[in-house]
Amino acid sequence: LKVPLTAAQANLNTVFHIRTLDTAAAGQKVQLRFVVNAATNPPVRIGANQDFFWPIPKSQLASGTNTFTLSYAGGPAAWIALDWMELGGAWQVGIDNNSATDFIVEGSAGDHFFITDPDWKHLERAVVQGSDSNTVLHFVLSPEMIQNVTFSYSTRIVQQGCNAGTQPTPPFPFSIGVNGRILYQSTTGLPDNTLLNLPFAPGDLRAGENDINLMFNSTNGWLQFDFHRLDTQPWTLPWPAGSLFYLR
Repeated sequence: LKVPLTAAQANLNTVFHIRTLDTAAAGQKVQLRFVVNAATNPPVRIGANQDFFWPIPKSQLASGTNTFTLSYAGGPAAWIALDWMELGGAWQVGIDNNSATDFIVEGSAGDHFFITDPDWKHLERAVVQGSDSNTVLHFVLSPEMIQNVTFSYSTRIVQQGCNAGTQPTPPFPFSIGVNGRILYQSTTGLPDNTLLNLPFAPGDLRAGENDINLMFNSTNGWLQFDFHRLDTQPWTLPWPAGSLFYLR
């Protein structure tokens, strides 16, 4: 697979997922090897009707064309058929550069933005008092991703302000919701240039469409964001290498 990635996309931890169909002989498995550019993963044994996930750390990715190679590495089965595959779980809108200029002035676009939209000027740069107090980000995740991958949401506050002589003044209270639930709330506000990284707990995200809602909770002023990012959490084994005991 030849996969073009922008610099922002190559800076995300992502996941490659496959779903198998049948093998050459019932009950037999194959060994598959997955290579990301110059990084080779150890072969894994996979059977029929099975999901498998390879975490891809951002250190293995590059800006430009990336090469993903899935190859047969041994039996006993002579072959395995694939049902479908996906690369994803992570996205970013806006460049992480301490500026909200990638987005449009508040009041110039709707409150809802779908992350599949390549035009970031359809996303407002700030949440403000009044009718533009919310920005809602919409994205889709497969059932398999939800069940097997953990995620986090990140953003940076880059500029808060208000008209001269008005009250209250920054920093302003705000909250972040996910699928109708409050994920994070700041009642006193945070300083400009604060980076937020919010891990999702099981049950926060769901299969299909999800939304992240950024809410302005002050009666005055505005709050701008640098970027918005959904990232997969790094995978670590809960045991030292070589000490797994498996019983069925």
